Amino acid sequence: MWKSNSPKSLKGSKTGVFIGACFSESEKTWFDEKLQVNGFGLTGCTRAMLAKRISYWLGVNGPSYTVASACSSSSHALEHAYKAIRYGDCDSALVGGCNLCLHPYVSLHFARLGVLSADGRGKSFDEAANGYVRSEAVCVLYLQKAKNAKRIYAKVVHAKTNCDGYKERGITYPSGPLQQRLLEEFYEECEIKPSNVAWIEAHGTGTKV
Repeated sequence: MWKSNSPKSLKGSKTGVFIGACFSESEKTWFDEKLQVNGFGLTGCTRAMLAKRISYWLGVNGPSYTVASACSSSSHALEHAYKAIRYGDCDSALVGGCNLCLHPYVSLHFARLGVLSADGRGKSFDEAANGYVRSEAVCVLYLQKAKNAKRIYAKVVHAKTNCDGYKERGITYPSGPLQQRLLEEFYEECEIKPSNVAWIEAHGTGTKV
């Protein structure tokens, strides 16, 4: 049944939904600004419902929850989905990440934190970096075992995250040693040599850090 292209074919299947989202600006809008109170703010826009709504719409019965871990929310969601399939909690999974810039106060908070570019230009890995630019995206991956796939565009060979813990410079600063440890453990666990990696996608925030 998983070889069909139609989302309807997933109904009743053991498909998990894992969504990465730090903020829900639609939640802020529906709760604080919409005059019409119809319950949709609770059942449609809260972060807890971002995954549940998809599971409800598709009629799937696997694990369904939202992962919130700031900038790494989507990475954590992918790790949870990958492990859930490996551990047998679900047969396939939808992994999503979303960011919508709907409320000006959120951007104002980031600006006062000093992480947004004053000139509206992101300059990652540049000496002139002075902050990043907020943008919008809604991205979804469908993961399943290779034996059930009709087409394979890419393979997830491993997924792993960690936490920096306390740092003298503050909570928003990354820890080089902890990131190094994560990469070393990652490559060791999946038995891939870093020298065999052709390209990487980096989290370049465009700040001095």
